[in-house]
Amino acid sequence: DGTPHFQVVAVSGNDTLAIKTLTLASTATLDPNDFTLPADGTPQRLVWDARTDLGAMYFPQGLVLTVSCVRVEPYQEATTTKPFEGGYANGGFIPFDLRRIPEVQLGSPTTIFADLGWFEGATRLEVFVNGTSVFSTTDENNDSFALDKEQLTIWGTNTLKLKSDNGIEQTAQIKYPDFVFTATQGNRDSIIVEWNSLDDVQAYSIRRRAANTADAFIEMALVSDTTRWADTSEETFIGEFEYTIMPLLAHNEEAGPQPAAVIGYRAQDIARPITISPTEHGTVTADKPTARYGETVTLTITPAEGYAFEQLTVLDGETDIPVSTPAEGTYTFTMPAADVVVSATFKAINYTVTTASVENGTLTADKQTAHYGDIVTLTITPATGYELDQLQVLDGETDIPVSTTAEGTCTFIMPAANVTVSATFKAINYTITTASAEHGTISPDKPTAHYGDLVTLIVTPAIGYEFDQLIVMDGEMAVDVVKIAEGTYTFTMPANDVAVSATFNALDYSITISRIAGSGSVRADKPMAHYGETIMLTVTPAEGYELGELHVIEGDMEVSVSHIEDDDYTFAMPAGNVVISAIFKVKTGVEDTPVTDITPRKVLRAGQVLILRGGKTYTLTGDEVQMEF
Repeated sequence: DGTPHFQVVAVSGNDTLAIKTLTLASTATLDPNDFTLPADGTPQRLVWDARTDLGAMYFPQGLVLTVSCVRVEPYQEATTTKPFEGGYANGGFIPFDLRRIPEVQLGSPTTIFADLGWFEGATRLEVFVNGTSVFSTTDENNDSFALDKEQLTIWGTNTLKLKSDNGIEQTAQIKYPDFVFTATQGNRDSIIVEWNSLDDVQAYSIRRRAANTADAFIEMALVSDTTRWADTSEETFIGEFEYTIMPLLAHNEEAGPQPAAVIGYRAQDIARPITISPTEHGTVTADKPTARYGETVTLTITPAEGYAFEQLTVLDGETDIPVSTPAEGTYTFTMPAADVVVSATFKAINYTVTTASVENGTLTADKQTAHYGDIVTLTITPATGYELDQLQVLDGETDIPVSTTAEGTCTFIMPAANVTVSATFKAINYTITTASAEHGTISPDKPTAHYGDLVTLIVTPAIGYEFDQLIVMDGEMAVDVVKIAEGTYTFTMPANDVAVSATFNALDYSITISRIAGSGSVRADKPMAHYGETIMLTVTPAEGYELGELHVIEGDMEVSVSHIEDDDYTFAMPAGNVVISAIFKVKTGVEDTPVTDITPRKVLRAGQVLILRGGKTYTLTGDEVQMEF
């Protein structure tokens, strides 16, 4: 009744975009707001050069093109004109960056639009469907590609990925129309397969194979006017089967990939498998590999060492099967009319690590609880002056081996039980080493001592020596020494071996020439001497005299004197001061003549000397008395 005039509108989100460069495939330029199409009934392809109009832009919300009829110009020869009721048609492509999941139109390709301009710097674009490459191009003008049923691999949602050679990626999703079918289980009369109807589908091919096999599916029925079919074949009395339905388009073309199968059966007394899922840290065993509907199945749960049972699940598909516990580690359930999957979880047991109270040190563990097989580290710290005597880790009455990893650190592997850790410490016997001392001795009251012990040292100088210095060394450190009494010292034992040493000084003893009786002299070669030194005495009688007596006195003791030769005499210096006296006598002897000294009265013999008050001496020589001052 007239010529329709069209308008093309481009919208992204809430924004209407300007369309300027709209042409037919024949390159004829069109007014995007008012144009007509050839009336020969052939499909027309409109081309919009969006790159020129909009530039290299990315539209996160996609792009929607609407072709609308805006008016109808009546034919000149028309006598009547039908009123225009309005209408529009959406563009037949889908932008790749999808904010919704579009559906595949069964029986026709689905065109996906992807502008290479979205990927600045890219020279190659590749499209993947569920991980499989289905399209690639290096042509920037190639802005779309078509997907058909062979490229979409699953009923349901397919994942698309657009990847450029500069590493940029985009993902989108597209799906087949929802197509769900079921097969009955346990219906004694038949296995009933039901499904939902799909648009544009001419018929449904119902296919079957034995369950849990890799056999090819065999078509059992081809239906077009129903969504329900019953399998009453004799085989279904004793077995279970997998069913799948393929929607068919015109000319019996399959609408898509083979849909996933469902299991159906009619006989409830089929022995169905009991599948035990792999478990960690324990085992699950069933008393039978298969069971019939209503049978009791017994499960035995055995945790691994160091683990405890946590949870048991028996599933018929996604349905939990109730489980009973008749005994520890034993569980039962009633077999449903379906396969079941049994799974269990186990949890590591937290065993306690108890450290006993200790004396003279500390004992700590790096954890208070541990799992079987964990490495537990112990830190042992003796108090000052103590050392570890014994470390014991007990699982009940069983000793657990302990390894030493470093000074003061030990480890053990946690058993499947609580443990008690204890330690004893013993006082260290530190040695007291006395250095060999010259001219004296050092005597400790003990050869070893513990930290804090009081050690007594007896220091004894040798004859002729006196104590000089006492040193007690702890390595490079001097230890304080206390004098208790003459020759007795004490110190407190440190937490180390000690070395004790002492020095002694030789005493200087005096040599005094005290009394010389008669005529002569005595001279010592030194005024002072040490014990043991040889002292040379030179004895010189006066003319006419000779040595009568020579005495070296140390206290009350006479010191032995040796005559060397002529006037030389020697003696060994004693450990004390000495006084030397000598008596000289005339060389000719006389008879004894009684002589009386008035004060005191004393009878002298010839040659005797009497020492009187005032240091005066009288010597009897013949018949006269000589007095010397």
